[in-house]
Amino acid sequence: GDDVLLTKGTLGRTSNTATCSFGSLTIAADGIFIAPSGTTTITGENGSGYAWHNNGTYTHNNGKVLIDYDTADTSLDTTVQENIWNDFEIKLDSASDYVVFKDNSGSVVTFLGDLTITKGQFDDHSNGDEYIIHGQTIVETDGDFGRTTAWHSGDITHHGLVTLNGGTYYRSSAGGTVKMNSGIRNIGGSVL
Repeated sequence: GDDVLLTKGTLGRTSNTATCSFGSLTIAADGIFIAPSGTTTITGENGSGYAWHNNGTYTHNNGKVLIDYDTADTSLDTTVQENIWNDFEIKLDSASDYVVFKDNSGSVVTFLGDLTITKGQFDDHSNGDEYIIHGQTIVETDGDFGRTTAWHSGDITHHGLVTLNGGTYYRSSAGGTVKMNSGIRNIGGSVL
């Protein structure tokens, strides 16, 4: 898909159950994006290094955002900027590539649904940001939650089950509190 710059007006509608695909999505201050209840796939990034950059209004519509650089064989580290996601999946070209999660205001990034790390790494923009995941956190063989043992100093709360099918969950030795309210199921991964 092409890069989309939404400067003014509304893209999408609440009753949309389809899927959509963009190279990147930039929502300016006067822009509104109402996502489909299916999957919004992002396959690239804008000239500023963002796959998703929201300074306007985003309505998740109970849908999923998929950063898919694997299918297009695009080797990039990228940044997404949003306060509240529903379901989110990371599927990068390499297990060592990463997605930086940045809030658009405040210091909290919330996932109302599931966070799936199929391939690549989940990284922070600000070490002190708080991450709250209400659904499951699923880490596959080529995925990592975090990048190193000292990757994050803010609080992390997992309300849903954390499942390691492989990959690594970095708890972080830099401070902050990690709460796993539904526990962790380690099938074949590492907790460091």
